[in-house]
Amino acid sequence: MPTTEIIYGVSPVLEALRAGRRTCHEVLISLKRRESTVALISKEAALRKVPVNFVTRADISKRAGADKHQGVAARVDLYPYSELEPMVRAAAERPEKAFLLVLDGIVDPRNLGSLIRTAYLMGVHGVIIPRDKAAGMTPSAVKASAGASEYLPVAQITNLARTLRYLKENGIWVAGIESEGDKSIYSNNFKGISIAIVLGSEGKGLRRLVKESCDFLANIPMNGKISSYNVSVAGALAMGEVVRQRSEAHCKNRTE
Repeated sequence: MPTTEIIYGVSPVLEALRAGRRTCHEVLISLKRRESTVALISKEAALRKVPVNFVTRADISKRAGADKHQGVAARVDLYPYSELEPMVRAAAERPEKAFLLVLDGIVDPRNLGSLIRTAYLMGVHGVIIPRDKAAGMTPSAVKASAGASEYLPVAQITNLARTLRYLKENGIWVAGIESEGDKSIYSNNFKGISIAIVLGSEGKGLRRLVKESCDFLANIPMNGKISSYNVSVAGALAMGEVVRQRSEAHCKNRTE
């Protein structure tokens, strides 16, 4: 069984080097790519004593199994998934209330990576994904995250409904984002509570047991004739509303 993989793209390689969560064994750079970005990657690699090899773009495509690599790749240890309990414990120990993202069977690695990128920038403390019938942290997902996956903990679990019950037992409210939700997400109060936002798979939404395991379901208002938002857009809107309300509450507290 392989113990390393090839990640690709400027940001994923650069952030993998900077984050240091997994060992980087070598960096591959296209012979035709020698601008400032390459100099920066080479510098980061040199600081960590990681060898840099200049090869053809075709060589990188062959090793990465992808063509959209921006002329940069790296051989690194497999993605280091986090354990659920330490993730929840670390979130609870932060000065702000816990903020988690739970994904119910996202199958497109690009959507997974995009959601992780947004979650990291929104200040989410960790992401939870199923082990089966869902995209994992493949190089494609890492690239779509633009390197955010090297910093944000991602836990891979076997039973999502049981995991949601565990979150609730630890004082975390669980909000499912669903078109059938009782209230608009903008009508729910996320101030002063620990929250886990749950998103369903592309096209199918939340599974029945997952919906039943949520504390409440919230919808995102839509206009127009198409049926739904892209899941990564829905996730951005939901996470953004949590951040907006928390920021509003923080500003109010500071002025009182």
